Amino acid sequence: MKTILILEDELRLATSWQLALEQAGYAVIVESSFDAASNALEESEIALVISDMLIRSSGQTLAPKGGLSLLAFINLHLEKKKQPPVIVVSGADASMNIDKHAETMNATLVLSKPVSTDNLVDRVGEILEQQADSDSD
Repeated sequence: MKTILILEDELRLATSWQLALEQAGYAVIVESSFDAASNALEESEIALVISDMLIRSSGQTLAPKGGLSLLAFINLHLEKKKQPPVIVVSGADASMNIDKHAETMNATLVLSKPVSTDNLVDRVGEILEQQADSDSD
């Protein structure tokens, strides 16, 4: 069973995604902070990451480390063969150029919020299938 890591600070949204992905047959780890997500990446075999770009800390202020930090961590601290594909999800204003930042840092896919759970599950399946096909080559 493949494990998906979700970094998302909106608990209801993360829970919705988790339930849909578990119904699709994936194991899911949900974290709401960079530190917890980076620890999960080091301690578990993660097949794919779904990460919100802007993580809020307790209160409504942006946490110093969020989705961009997690992408940097994956690129800099994990061996190439252990780097999972990353789906970046963001509700940020287009003027922040989140998609360009994420693509520069090797994000596999960038989705804008709101994202339907059906669409997310479909995209996860497509990415993991493509990865399996390329691994078997």
